[in-house]
Amino acid sequence: MILDFEGRQVEICHREFDKVAITWGGVDVREPLERSCFALTWRSKGPRRLERLVGRTLLDVALLEWEPSDPQYGDIAIHFVFDGGRLTIYNLADSTAMTFRPLTRMPGPVV
Repeated sequence: MILDFEGRQVEICHREFDKVAITWGGVDVREPLERSCFALTWRSKGPRRLERLVGRTLLDVALLEWEPSDPQYGDIAIHFVFDGGRLTIYNLADSTAMTFRPLTRMPGPVV
């Protein structure tokens, strides 16, 4: 998955069950994708639910780690917080998936 931030892109790729690669500006999306077994193409737009994040300000980024009792099934997700919503990119059985949540107001501090 590639996200573009005004010309600076971050690339996220999950593989196997516990590995993630995160790079900045390492993939040239102008180059065609070549695979012998199936056809791949670049998409300029992502899913509709992400369109509301276009042009929004990125407020925070976090790495989320899940450690179950068996470490071989752990996972690392990348969580982006925008002023219009939250995007989490995670591993889904050896592929990269995402969830989108609207930005909700967090309760204030307990006094």
